[in-house]
Amino acid sequence: MIHTVKNQTNASMISALVRAEALIMYLSAQGVSIKSISLRHAQPVIRIERSAWCERMKAQGLARFDHFGHDRFGRFRQGIWTDESGCRVVWSESVH
Repeated sequence: MIHTVKNQTNASMISALVRAEALIMYLSAQGVSIKSISLRHAQPVIRIERSAWCERMKAQGLARFDHFGHDRFGRFRQGIWTDESGCRVVWSESVH
């Protein structure tokens, strides 16, 4: 029984990494610089540098934004785009 659960967990991690690889290849072809990759509940989260691709996602209404925290310069905001497989791409919208 324990081995079955481990195998399912391993399979979900492998699936997440394969999906992340495909998305990173797509983003790289779009000229996007990847900063980091992490897994959150077996879902890839890919942090990128803000780029023209981000602006296109915003213009097409495909990105959403989270506001969190603030300092003397204003609020922090990050753009988020989620693909059809559940991979998230995140970038900073803060100008400082």
